[in-house]
Formats: sequence, structure tokens, C-alpha cells
Amino acid sequence: MDAETRRFRKLTSCFALALVLVYVTSNSSQADSAVDQALAAMSGTLDVKSQPYFNKGQLSGCTLVFDAITQDWNYRQGGFLKISGNVCNNLGANLKVVVLEIDPNEPTLGLKPSAPSRAYLIDDNLKTNLATLRGTPPSDTPGALFSIFEVSPTLDMVLDGLRANKLTIAFNSKGGDTDIQLPLQLDVQEVTQSGERVRSNKAKSDFANCLTALGNSFR
Repeated sequence: MDAETRRFRKLTSCFALALVLVYVTSNSSQADSAVDQALAAMSGTLDVKSQPYFNKGQLSGCTLVFDAITQDWNYRQGGFLKISGNVCNNLGANLKVVVLEIDPNEPTLGLKPSAPSRAYLIDDNLKTNLATLRGTPPSDTPGALFSIFEVSPTLDMVLDGLRANKLTIAFNSKGGDTDIQLPLQLDVQEVTQSGERVRSNKAKSDFANCLTALGNSFR
């Protein structure tokens, strides 16, 4: 099991435990309503972090790691999804999207892996990087799709996203044609249980510093 898989499972486990208390303090109908309200309050970006990638002791990539919750009106009639993943720049440009279906009727939220078959970025002009997709090698993370793109235009889209404080990821579900759009707010450091978003520019600053160091390493 790789480090990202362990981190992903820890995040989803902690999220489930934070809401399971609703079930032990409420009756069934009240619990369902309370969980829906809690999920709605937390919907959106949960956190974004910058993580450098090292290979054989050398800096070889820069990664934005994210977690989010969104409602799916395309395939699940407003059902909630837990989304995690990363956008990485190294010799190419990688996008990893991990999708879990949330079942609010189960005390542990029934986090069911549901990997997309297509994922990509959208810029502010509604252009995508899908035409530069090189491949989708298998991932050992449950519910994940790993996509490799050419560096251009993906890197420019990420840099534009840093400046605009927003990066939009799109993905499909159940092999469908319609894509779910997930706008990430890149300054969200964490979300409290009440749904309050704690904001910081640390992830953006750390990622920019990583890109600078990565560029210098090739000189």
C-alpha cells in the first residue's frame, strides 16, 4: 500500500467517525437529516496541500493534493461523493482522481469506491486538457483514475489556477458521457466540523516554491 493510499483511507475513516456520532445521539429519521445537513455544510473543498515528490534523493515533481465533497446531480440525484487526489508536475503532468460514494443511511457512511473512466482539467475559458491525454495506467487506490497528460497546457492551467485561486477538475461516473465539475478553492487549508473553512495561501506558496526549485534543478 503506497503512502497516498494510506493517507486517503485515514482521511475517509476520520470523516466517517466525525459524523457517526450523529447516529448514536439521534433517532433514524433525525440522523439521516442531520447527516445530510452535515454533508451539505462540508460540501466543497476540504483541504489543499502542496507535496514535493522525490525520486532517488532528487526533487522530481511538485504535487497539489486535494480533498473535497460534492453532490452528484448527474448520476445520483444529489447523492454525495467524497473526492480526493492530486495534480502533479514532473516529466509529464499527472492527475489522480479518487471517487467514493457516500451513503448517509449507514453509520460509517458506506464509502464505496466508484472510479471514473475520464478525468481532466477545465480552465476559465472552458477549454480542457483532455486532447493531450497520454494514458491512464492502473492505480492501486480504490476508486481512483490516474491520468497522464502532456505538460502543456496542463502546467499553464495549474499556474492560472494558482493565480485565480481556483482549479476545476471534471470527471464522469458509471462510464457515462456527462462530466461532473469540481471547482477546487486552492486556499482552503481545512474545514471544521461546523463547515467553516480555514484559509491560507501556504499550499499555493509551497507549490510555487517547489516549481522554482524543480526548474533550478534542471539548469
